[in-house]
Amino acid sequence: WARVADVFKSNPRVLFCVMNEPNNMATESWVSAANEAIRRIRGTGAVNTIAVPGNAWSGAHSWASNWYGTPNAQAMLQIVDSGNNLVFEVHQYLDAYSSGTTSECISPTIGATTNAIGLAASPNTVLVFIVKSRLHRLQRILLPSLKRLMPSCPQ
Repeated sequence: WARVADVFKSNPRVLFCVMNEPNNMATESWVSAANEAIRRIRGTGAVNTIAVPGNAWSGAHSWASNWYGTPNAQAMLQIVDSGNNLVFEVHQYLDAYSSGTTSECISPTIGATTNAIGLAASPNTVLVFIVKSRLHRLQRILLPSLKRLMPSCPQ
């Protein structure tokens, strides 16, 4: 990552995505690897935004689940960025398996019926994209994590 960051650090249009859909590992191992990548990127002087996915294919639908080990909603709070310029990257595919392996959507009204939530957070901004307005689910699952990550986040 240091070599890549050194080449692109002067280009503000470049966003560093440290990996695509990590899986099949302990979430804590992924957090350690992501923190090391971030440390190496920042070590070059790069101030670019860094996108960090969660474990288990970074599924928005499973961000707070534990079927893959420690939930991303808990473990990703240990991500450290000295540049304070990162986003959490989540994916949500709209097929029956939330995998994107088929072209069939769960239903023709998927946009109105799914619980999928996407989240991007930085020190001064929280952007939440909700496919369906399930605010109680958002408050119960994501907001406690955001509050710990960003104490100044409004209620």
